[in-house]
Parts: sequence; C-alpha cells; structure tokens
Amino acid sequence: MIFEIRSKERVIVAGSLNESICPNTINEMLKRGEFNTMVIKLSDRLLFKVQIRAGYEKPKRSFKKNEVAFDPPGQWLTVFLRDAEEQRGLNPVGTAGMVDLDAARPGTPAKLLIKYAAKTPNPG
Repeated sequence: MIFEIRSKERVIVAGSLNESICPNTINEMLKRGEFNTMVIKLSDRLLFKVQIRAGYEKPKRSFKKNEVAFDPPGQWLTVFLRDAEEQRGLNPVGTAGMVDLDAARPGTPAKLLIKYAAKTPNPG
C-alpha cells in the first residue's frame, strides 16, 4: 500500500504503508482514502493530523530516519527526519521513500492520499 502527502504544487512525502504491523490503524486510514491536513515541522519530524480512531498496536519508542508512525491519542502521522526516541510508544505504520523538505513549509495545507499499490506480475 502506498501513501502520498502533497501540497497544491508538489509531493511533500511519499512512501509505503505496512498493513502487517498495525492492520487496524492502516485499515482505518484506508477507509477514508484521503485526508485534508497541514504540514507541522518540528526539528526532527514532520507531523500531519489524521483524524481516525485507532488504538495502540505494537507500539514502539525507537524510530529510524524516514520511518512513519501514528500517534493514536493525538491523531498525528509522524515522519521521522532522523533517528529518534519517543517518550511514549507510537504505532509504526510504514516508511517514507521520498521527503521534499523544501515543499514541507510549516502551515502549508496538504492532502494525504492512501491507495493500494499496483502489483507487478511475476515474470517467472
């Protein structure tokens, strides 16, 4: 499954979501398919408000650069810009394959789109 967060002009973040780690969180996001949100930039992460109801699923506290996680109480989708430790656990949901920090201006309106990736046939 893939996701894309884009402003009017260009893609801010694109990557993949892993349903097997936190299926309930991903399924809640997939039900909506798209979200209107806004870019919030902290020193080591990008935050996007995603209003879904999901509880904790296999939360973890240590994240690597470009990992994507969901904070159930705050309803924040977080893209880590460098390795980070969290005080409380977050649901790991995927990985950002592309991050355009020039497009990630704080306060920029954005749209989060979630869709299934097209499967490529096995040539074998």
